Amino acid sequence: TAYAKANPGLAYGSAGNGSPHHLGAEMLRERLGIDVHHVSYRSSAAALLDLIAGRIAFMVVDLQPALPLFREGKIRVLGVTTPQRVAVAPDIPTLAELGIDGFELVAWVGVVAPAHVPQPIVEQLAAQIEKLTSDPATIARLTVLALEPVSGSTPERFRAFVRTEVDRWGIIVRNSGAELE
Repeated sequence: TAYAKANPGLAYGSAGNGSPHHLGAEMLRERLGIDVHHVSYRSSAAALLDLIAGRIAFMVVDLQPALPLFREGKIRVLGVTTPQRVAVAPDIPTLAELGIDGFELVAWVGVVAPAHVPQPIVEQLAAQIEKLTSDPATIARLTVLALEPVSGSTPERFRAFVRTEVDRWGIIVRNSGAELE
């Protein structure tokens, strides 16, 4: 934060205008009160290359593609945006631990189906997904990929979560001024 405040106008990169990475950096900009500007890339990989080269000062990126570069000493990971440290990289602090309270940006993946799928099939799918996300082998494989499965979810909980996320991200998009390119 101190570096960004002492060097207004720093460039940050993202995987594209309106991407979660762009919006996450905008959330940080707003939360920290720093003067930075966005450089949109076609992918996280392209932005990471410019980060390594020093053409951008920082970026918000998924941990999975950044972790090998961090371990090779090519980039510095400042913190994770999850509420707790991640299992695959327990040495990396959370932003909350670094003094940025209340900031949470977690990528998530869910399973969806057409609205007209009969409820018994939805329940069967949910049971199989629960079985899969509780399986130690699945958990181990996903952890290696910097993913952490959530067990105990239900279609109703997921539906409510998605509604909350749509509302939350709508506010972030409006505050960021992001527009389609």
